[in-house]
Amino acid sequence: MEDRRLQTFLTVAQAGSVSRAARVLYVSQSTVTARIQELERELGCALFVREARGVKLTEAGRVFLRHAQRILQNMAEGRAALQVAQSGVTGQLRVMACHVPAAYDLPRLLRRWISEKPGRTVRVQTGPSKKIFRAMLNGEIHAGFVNVRFRHPDLETEVLAERPLAIVAGGSRRIEDAAAEGVPVLYLEEELEDALLARSICHQLGLSEANTAGVSDMLALKGLLLQDIGIGIVPRAAVEAELAAGALHELDLGEGFALPTQITCLLLRKDQADSGMGPLINAFVRAAKRHYRQDA
Repeated sequence: MEDRRLQTFLTVAQAGSVSRAARVLYVSQSTVTARIQELERELGCALFVREARGVKLTEAGRVFLRHAQRILQNMAEGRAALQVAQSGVTGQLRVMACHVPAAYDLPRLLRRWISEKPGRTVRVQTGPSKKIFRAMLNGEIHAGFVNVRFRHPDLETEVLAERPLAIVAGGSRRIEDAAAEGVPVLYLEEELEDALLARSICHQLGLSEANTAGVSDMLALKGLLLQDIGIGIVPRAAVEAELAAGALHELDLGEGFALPTQITCLLLRKDQADSGMGPLINAFVRAAKRHYRQDA
């Protein structure tokens, strides 16, 4: 089964039109039609039905769609594995990270990683830890950087860093003012645990839990704080520059109160070490551990 037929099938399914698929693939409409017909003959069933404005998948086409995606992904991984085997520890890694490591760790780590050996490339995605966990289980990525310590028989999780949290604000706010005035308490919300942690901290500090508000983007959260809209519970690493410049300040919580830390973990599949991509993944893991040790 030729991969160009499968790619054509996927493109037609996404475009819903033979003509649009032809433009995406830079081939003629007759070539697209011929490839689909060849694939249908090989499979022994129709994959599309014509409609007034294009085509749609048959029931058999919908069933085959998931398998075609998987076949093409496996072929891409096979080619990458061959590249690794033939040329040493090079090739493309697929990495996914939650916000803090993606913004504050990966840029320097990946710059060093790519520059060490020509031929190394990295595809980076961002998302919450639970999405990274699912992507790892499905074999969609090679390494994940998460802030939750997952336990699963097929995965291994190693803590790379423990980062302090900080409560910060713009202007001249104090924690006492925030408690008295009912000021909003903002926090970076990626996981359910973030909301629970924020409410717990507010409870211990005498702040209203009802005034907590999760913000899904760190830049947006910092923008609100810089405009003196509320106080923020944030990873200290995310606001180091603003603290140093005096744009934000860290609130004095008084003696005897210590904020919890936020962990950064490396998430891996246990069966990757012996795969074709194993040497590349193992080299990346060593580089990541070295990077975090140097930053500790």
